[in-house]
Amino acid sequence: MTPATRMEGDSPMNRYRFDPMALIAGLVFTGIAIAYILQAGGALSVSAEWSLAAAVIGVGVAGLAGVIRAIAPGTRHIGTPMPPEPLDEPYTPPTVDLTK
Repeated sequence: MTPATRMEGDSPMNRYRFDPMALIAGLVFTGIAIAYILQAGGALSVSAEWSLAAAVIGVGVAGLAGVIRAIAPGTRHIGTPMPPEPLDEPYTPPTVDLTK
């Protein structure tokens, strides 16, 4: 079996941009899960109302971080479509004769 060879221009690994929205949401929900684990062990008392409030606030903060990152100058997200290039002449759709 031969090892896979890299072609010229291939990247050794795919890199992802830092996503503060995902980080904050993940930390909030991980914190809530740890709180419930501690409650199950008897080390902590957790209220469902506070958990829901923490989740809503955390998702709001994560959304705000995502918006701030999106509108920050000089940032461009992967997958953001490029503006279309202008056409040399206006597009005219094909005509179809429906009388036949």
